[in-house]
Amino acid sequence: MRARPLVDIEVQAPPDEVLDRFRQCLDTGMCTCEGSVGNKELSLVLAGEARHVFSPWVSLEAHTWKGGTRLRGHFGPHPNLWTLFVFIYATWVVVFIVGSVLGYVQFVMGESPWGLWVAIGAGFAQAIACGVDLVGRSFGRRQMDILRTFIGSTLPEAQEVPADAPLPHQVDDLQDAAAHG
Repeated sequence: MRARPLVDIEVQAPPDEVLDRFRQCLDTGMCTCEGSVGNKELSLVLAGEARHVFSPWVSLEAHTWKGGTRLRGHFGPHPNLWTLFVFIYATWVVVFIVGSVLGYVQFVMGESPWGLWVAIGAGFAQAIACGVDLVGRSFGRRQMDILRTFIGSTLPEAQEVPADAPLPHQVDDLQDAAAHG
């Protein structure tokens, strides 16, 4: 499966101010999104009737970055839906492995290797689950654009962080090492 889409932006304002902007917008109830704002994190999803089963969520962490703030996070499905898909994938993988081993043992013992049919069925079921995942992602693509637009309108001065920039925790580790080293 592909990696979840990334949001990685920087703003020349302190993290508290950046998160307060989101908090104020969400508190008005007049925006296209709902969500929650914590001390160092933010979660957004489309509001009300626009949201459906495959609607994306975005969870962002706020880090102090170059005198401002770096918001970094990923788009993904609702956490409960994500957990369901992980369970489905894991189940079909286990059934595939058990069916393959059972079929091999049956074949070696000269019996009918019906376990291989179980493995093949699990492979098809896994392919169907992957297809449903891809269809859900395509349904949510337009809504990801709406969430990105909301983030951009809340932080109009925000700029994309270059892909080769170090991760925020790597910068923190380097600063800690320099201070103690």
